[in-house]
Amino acid sequence: MIDNTNKRSKKLQSLAAEILAASGADVNGAVPIRLLAKSMTGQCDAVYETCKRHIAKAVRVARGHEFAARGGARAGAGRPRIESVATSEAKKLPS
Repeated sequence: MIDNTNKRSKKLQSLAAEILAASGADVNGAVPIRLLAKSMTGQCDAVYETCKRHIAKAVRVARGHEFAARGGARAGAGRPRIESVATSEAKKLPS
């Protein structure tokens, strides 16, 4: 299996953007993602599903969608923070 790294993903994404630009497809309308993905499989060592995913992302980027960076904190992610209650107040709380 080929190692799937961030570096390889960026190379595939830039190739997908090049293929999309070379096709001259209108990104605001329907884009022939399947045909572009099949042409991308001939130019790189990725499988069809991977190419299709990268072409679709290239279309979304061309339309102006923004994506979160890899890693880091996400709003709303994780367990909610439990605020500590003072001992005197804890006795007043119903069980």
